[in-house]
Amino acid sequence: GVREARKKRAKLDALVREIELRIEAERVPAYQDPAQKVYGAYYSRLVTRVELEANKNPPTRAGSSLRGHAEVVLTIKADGQLESVRTGNVTSEEFGHYVVALITQLAPFEPFDVEMQKNFDRLVIRAPFSYGPR
Repeated sequence: GVREARKKRAKLDALVREIELRIEAERVPAYQDPAQKVYGAYYSRLVTRVELEANKNPPTRAGSSLRGHAEVVLTIKADGQLESVRTGNVTSEEFGHYVVALITQLAPFEPFDVEMQKNFDRLVIRAPFSYGPR
């Protein structure tokens, strides 16, 4: 009857979940951009520098801490000059202005090393930026 059908369905669902987990475990890692090896360390140093500065000079509004999130896209030329910076998906216009000002004030960034210069004349970095409790 209905009860047996539900038990059978539950067993089948459990088997499907088990199969999906096995497939996932055997799956080849997601595609990794080969260029990541070239600019990964640069990206890491840049993000660390921005985070350190944000911690030294946190965003504030009327004396209290301003919390927020923004998607940031910045373009850096081979000589380290900031070509552009923009934000999207920002929690507030005020927070967006803070992020743009912070990154602009940190420019110029370090020039690209020889290996990076072989591959890029500019680097477009898209990264999330959050300030506040996680």
